Amino acid sequence: PKYGNNEPRGGVSSLLLSEELQHNILENPRIDGFVFMDAGYVSLSEFTIGRYAATAGFGARIEIMRNVPMTFGMGYPIHPSQQLGDLKINNAKRFFFSVGAGF
Repeated sequence: PKYGNNEPRGGVSSLLLSEELQHNILENPRIDGFVFMDAGYVSLSEFTIGRYAATAGFGARIEIMRNVPMTFGMGYPIHPSQQLGDLKINNAKRFFFSVGAGF
């Protein structure tokens, strides 16, 4: 949902789910491949199960220095186009890239 000036409004409650399956491909340098699925939901009211956005994808994680991974991958939306009330959401596949460990 957005305010009249196209600024995101946020929500009162949310649900975020994420699952990743990782497999070692090479030991030196350390390279892991992974597949993932993420899903999320934001509501303007108290928590209820409603329409969610979901993405599935794949990627690789390469250890470029000791304990410093470089991660890249591609995510594909499960629902490429959604109608939420009077708002139409067009999702596209996304490339992502990061350097460093997650917390």
